Amino acid sequence: VEINPSQADFHGRLAHILGRIGRIEQAIAEAERAVELNPTLSQAHAWLAEAYEAQGMTERSTIHREKATKLGQAGF
Repeated sequence: VEINPSQADFHGRLAHILGRIGRIEQAIAEAERAVELNPTLSQAHAWLAEAYEAQGMTERSTIHREKATKLGQAGF
């Protein structure tokens, strides 16, 4: 990510890793950056939907779940 910050997939992978080790806030920020760079990343939207749901942020969860569904990715 430091070498090539414009690669959305790299941010998505980092978000996944950060989420797995419990660094949710950082993971969410990376996933948001991923979908900012590439709004068609259905897995990142699906992951964000689940992460926001777990944080009790249902409005944000709904937004990303709808995007993931439209892009063909119902879950992460």
